[in-house]
Amino acid sequence: MKGSHANQSVAGRKKGMADYLVAGVCLAHRGVLLTRNLDHFARVPDLTISGRYLERRG
Repeated sequence: MKGSHANQSVAGRKKGMADYLVAGVCLAHRGVLLTRNLDHFARVPDLTISGRYLERRG
């Protein structure tokens, strides 16, 4: 059932869990998270997020 709603839901949860683990490491070390996926991490309270490095690329 590749591509089914159930598979997409599971994949989404795994990706979300990875986001939370990365965010947890940044919080534990009081670091700044550099990411292109600002929306993924905006839901994590007290996390300092930056997408500024994208402006320098070109």
